[in-house]
Amino acid sequence: MKSLLLPLALLLGLPSAASAGALPWEEPDVALKKQPTTLLELSRSTKKVKVFHDGNVVATFPVAVGRVDAPTPLG
Repeated sequence: MKSLLLPLALLLGLPSAASAGALPWEEPDVALKKQPTTLLELSRSTKKVKVFHDGNVVATFPVAVGRVDAPTPLG
């Protein structure tokens, strides 16, 4: 009798295990917030730096750039 209990228990548990993985996808109740993005853009030709926040220019400043014998490094 004991030898029949284990296979029977496994067989009875299989349908519930198979249906557990078939649940539909649920969307989360809380949306993730996008973090604000701040970027700097330096133009050596116009000698200006622009400050972007969330894709919008929020400030522009004049900057000094290198000379021919001491150029501003790229990157």
